[in-house]
Amino acid sequence: QRRIFIALGGGNVESEDVRALGCDGLLTWSELYNDFTRRYMLWELCLVIMMHCNHNDVDEITFLWHSIIMRELPLANTEEGQAHLMGLAQRWGVSGPQQSGTFEDGQTWQNRLAMKLIGVGEEVFQSNSKYVFPVRLLSLELEMITGTLSHTTQYRNPRDLWVADALFKAGVPYDELFNNYSGLVNVAGQNWPVEHQLQILMSFTRLLKDWVNHTKNMADPTQLRIFRLQCSQGQIVTAHNALLGLHPNEPGAKDMVARTKSDLNEAERMAAEVWGM
Repeated sequence: QRRIFIALGGGNVESEDVRALGCDGLLTWSELYNDFTRRYMLWELCLVIMMHCNHNDVDEITFLWHSIIMRELPLANTEEGQAHLMGLAQRWGVSGPQQSGTFEDGQTWQNRLAMKLIGVGEEVFQSNSKYVFPVRLLSLELEMITGTLSHTTQYRNPRDLWVADALFKAGVPYDELFNNYSGLVNVAGQNWPVEHQLQILMSFTRLLKDWVNHTKNMADPTQLRIFRLQCSQGQIVTAHNALLGLHPNEPGAKDMVARTKSDLNEAERMAAEVWGM
């Protein structure tokens, strides 16, 4: 209750309802959620309340995360980028981009969203309430948006691991992340735009390299066993085959496919070293 009071400005807000939060009487979870966090669009605190109430409402959790994502995005300068963002907002049933700046300045909004993921994730994983932190949904939606950004900026300065990196810092372990991205690779060819398929494959490859390095540096028997169990040759072969099926027209995308193929070959050699340890 105190956190909501502070988030709404405390005694500086000219509202009897808000000032009532600062009184000694405690409100119910339902009152806090419906009358304050939901009403005043405190989406992160909505998730915290659902966590404390053990309320696993998938549709509501999805709406809250979609609202958080769209709130942190700015409008796009390109027609393609703007059409993608507004289409997402309409499909998700949330308000459109609400930040200043431009979508093409990706690092700014990516940093903001990374901090949101880490902040909520740290709290969620400490309480073991993973249902309010849907890894598949978050990785899919954010990678698709990033793929659109890469395409509209002709693959200048791509950031192909910011989503997975933020999820890891939030508390998602490497083996869970890798299995999640392997699943995305498996479905990425189902009529997805090339830029979205490529984005998933770029992130899968960088994630694999990071996991290998992490496992080697830890030199922990448990981590080695987890890697051998959860990272298979078949998953990497599937990614190789998906890359072979990509034939983009744009020069920037062609260069990125070639780079990702090379990186995946290197990651596979690195993984083989760990398999043999």
